[in-house]
Amino acid sequence: MSAATAANPLDYTALLWGDPIALQELMMALGEDPAVGQVLVLYDDAGGGDDNWAAVLGAVQAAGIQSPTPVALASTLPELLDDATALRMQNAGMAAIAGLRSGVRAARALTAPPPDPHRIRAMASQRRATGSRWLEEHEAKAILKAAGVPVPEFRVTDDPVSAWRELSGPVAIKRLGLRHKAAHGGVKLNLDDEQAIRNAFPGERVLVERMAPPGRELIVSIRRDGLTPVLVVGLGGIHTEQLDRAEIHPLPATTVPEAIRDIAEKLQELPFALIELNPVIVHQDGAIAVDALALEED
Repeated sequence: MSAATAANPLDYTALLWGDPIALQELMMALGEDPAVGQVLVLYDDAGGGDDNWAAVLGAVQAAGIQSPTPVALASTLPELLDDATALRMQNAGMAAIAGLRSGVRAARALTAPPPDPHRIRAMASQRRATGSRWLEEHEAKAILKAAGVPVPEFRVTDDPVSAWRELSGPVAIKRLGLRHKAAHGGVKLNLDDEQAIRNAFPGERVLVERMAPPGRELIVSIRRDGLTPVLVVGLGGIHTEQLDRAEIHPLPATTVPEAIRDIAEKLQELPFALIELNPVIVHQDGAIAVDALALEED
């Protein structure tokens, strides 16, 4: 077929879209090829209710059950694989992986020899040789501040009372070493009393930062860990997962809401594999990033 190229990776093209039988036969042909050791199918259902995606999923599942070669499913971006799809594939005995990078690594791992447990322990005790690591929140905010992204004034200290007095007003106190602090009880908000501050996380070195003004909470994120680097903008704070309302813009992003345009433009210039600001509080005088999760770029 002149519209497609028989190569790795294989794009089955829009000509097979909506033809699950042909798609299933294609995957079976790959699985029966002795030169193919693993089939990884990319599946990106953005939740629009398109029946074609269900047909694709059914073909993948049918081929995976029959194929002599392992078949796994992955999305290009982690958020494009929903829980129901992942559960359906796992119940059929197939791997379902959120994210292209994770999918490729998992496929490689499935064909690799068993790992040396001593090597795993050594790797766990060291930072990755590439230098890629999750930054502490205050490290990420220092980079953001230097780039011109508004963040609350903060201190990292083992004397939170002194930091509170320096910042003069209600503060948030956060534990260090936690990636998702709120989910693990690692955040105390709106503290403006000496005893409450002493009792927040006694004996720990903590991040103390001035409370931001109230406003609308958004999530603003740059992701470079998928097939296409993207900007993600949506409702933030507790609403991010509850309402699951977000816009995804391929980079460079130009159509960004005015209130966060400056922040989004600055984030695109920073060398992060992932940077997530949740929430960014949009208030009457501007916008400020009160939480930051960042992964260094490889």
